[in-house]
Amino acid sequence: MASMAAFPAFLSHCRLTRTCKFSLRMLVLGPTSLSILEPLPPDENMQVLFEDACVGTNIPKHYMAGIEAGFRKACEKGNLTGHKVAGVRFQVLDGAHHSVDSSDWAFQLAAQGAMQDAFENGVWQIIEPIMNVEVNVPREYQRAIMSGLTKRQAIIIGTDSNEGYQTIYFEAPLNEMFGYSTDLRSCTQGKGEFSMEFSRYCPASADTQQQLIRQYQEEHGIGQTKKKKKRS
Repeated sequence: MASMAAFPAFLSHCRLTRTCKFSLRMLVLGPTSLSILEPLPPDENMQVLFEDACVGTNIPKHYMAGIEAGFRKACEKGNLTGHKVAGVRFQVLDGAHHSVDSSDWAFQLAAQGAMQDAFENGVWQIIEPIMNVEVNVPREYQRAIMSGLTKRQAIIIGTDSNEGYQTIYFEAPLNEMFGYSTDLRSCTQGKGEFSMEFSRYCPASADTQQQLIRQYQEEHGIGQTKKKKKRS
């Protein structure tokens, strides 16, 4: 039987849904580059890509490492729930530099600031892991099993029968599978078994996203300061 301990707890990620355009800004120089952050196709939604699309030497190539480092650091913690950002490409299209004030560190900070702008002004969603699951139970428990799967947002892929046993194939979010082992044993008097493996990442349901965002905000006191000010 599958063990939930084999899977990290709810590996969700933040993903951009629309392309953002912005400029990297430094305190001395002001705008230093034109960049875009764009979502990747669904089959690449776990990648984090950086691309130097500059033509010429407006931004010297040795500063690109600083921009990329700032971008990747910002992706370690998204704005919605604190989960990592995935499924995005950061492109630097053009820019400028100063022979005295520009530095690798300055460009790195500018990239982090640009990502903060993208967090605040972009449209983001939470994606979660979807699992392929196979359940094998005595045929008399099939109806009860199917009813339970509906509550776990499962999508039935197919069924199969063999010598009094019914096998059910379905997909379900990993978050919905926690506790399933206990429920299955209880429902089938210990006669049911299941296995599962990772399939892909998909956008979480609206309810799940709101639940995760609310939990993150409560844990970090986000929004509480505004409420206190209003009361006072």
